Amino acid sequence: MKLGNLVKSFTVVTATLCASLANAQNVELATNLSFEDPIGVEGDIASDQWNPFFAAGAAGAGTGTTAPLDGAVHAEMRIAGDADSFAGLQYQIDAITEGESYTFSFSARSEGPTLGGVEGEFRFEFLDANGDIIGDQFALNQPVSPADTYEVFTQTRVAPIGTASLRAVVAVQSFGVGVDGSDSDTGALFVDSASIQGPPIGTPPTPPEPPTPGPVMELVSNPSFEDPIGASGETTPGQWNPFDNGGNTSGTTGTTAPLTGSSHGVASILGDENSFAGFVQQVDNIVPGEDYTFSFNARSEGANLAGIDAEFRIEFLDINGTFLGGQFTNNVDFDPTDTYGLVTQTRTAPATTVSLRAVIAVQSFGAGDDGSNSNTGALFIDDTSIVGSLVASDVLKGDVDLNGVVNFLDINPFIAVLSTNGSQAEADANCDGVVNFLDIQAFINILSSQ
Repeated sequence: MKLGNLVKSFTVVTATLCASLANAQNVELATNLSFEDPIGVEGDIASDQWNPFFAAGAAGAGTGTTAPLDGAVHAEMRIAGDADSFAGLQYQIDAITEGESYTFSFSARSEGPTLGGVEGEFRFEFLDANGDIIGDQFALNQPVSPADTYEVFTQTRVAPIGTASLRAVVAVQSFGVGVDGSDSDTGALFVDSASIQGPPIGTPPTPPEPPTPGPVMELVSNPSFEDPIGASGETTPGQWNPFDNGGNTSGTTGTTAPLTGSSHGVASILGDENSFAGFVQQVDNIVPGEDYTFSFNARSEGANLAGIDAEFRIEFLDINGTFLGGQFTNNVDFDPTDTYGLVTQTRTAPATTVSLRAVIAVQSFGAGDDGSNSNTGALFIDDTSIVGSLVASDVLKGDVDLNGVVNFLDINPFIAVLSTNGSQAEADANCDGVVNFLDIQAFINILSSQ
């Protein structure tokens, strides 16, 4: 297909997709969107109304009239000098539909020039029929850091399988230094013009079509750490990304003792108690119900890992990026020596899985491999492998950068093409108002349907 035709195709198809999504989901599900009517009291859990929650002491949430955006009233939440405190509002809606998208948006501003010594956040929480939160309560948390003029904040999420209700939550908290870098633990957030949109209440779920697995193949990128890796804390799929908690800990590459080529990964802790360091690589568009095998060769720097421990796991994630079955469900400890040995595990992707993460780490939360508390040691890693299937249509049609692996890196060619032709708006394939790597899934769905 010529470049011009590709652009025209995506312009039309993506615009059509967004229009159909808007038609299907442009339904307001909440009431009292500008807080003009009374809200609940602290501790109230009634559905279909705004309910405040806050810690005891100098924290509170409710309504005010200081600086409304719409009408005469706005919501506000504040903390006045309390460390490790919180305050916020939540709105629960029942009888929502699993597998459907929901959008939470609102306008917010700080009382002063910034939020000061507190931090703002908002999220969706999805609940099952028993009222229990599905997955991690804070997995979908996003920051709210406005100035003293109103800004719009929004997020769109897909209700996981088993969802019966949702909560839209906006809050402030003082568990760390505030947005101004201080420990004053004082600040207030004003909220107005809120919205919670989705399909009509009680919409019957559409059974998803099970994806067809493609051929079993190698999915890992940069298996022997010969190419550059990400920066610490980076989350880009399709590459090895190091992580650590600062101090004398690191995930990096080295050349001391490679098994293959001239480089290897190094995860080390040098005297830090209760620390960790390691590597993670994410692979997207995997198939629920299929087996995935993660393996690598590892050795200790010295005779053994000394005062630290080693572990590895496969983490499975849904379309929202939340962990299925818990982040550490598949965690396995291992004890390397100063000779490379193969370490491996095979896991089956749970239902609703979209991505997996392969993780290798060292940690110093207890006595180390030698029984000491020296909290010092280093793990060398080489010849990594992730073997399994991608969705068949993705393998055939989604590999835009032609590297043999379909993952979030393929979004770059789409955005580059669309941007070059003045069609950046059409790059927002999941229609959430932001063009980013999450749009690759929607693009792949478009490709798969053509």
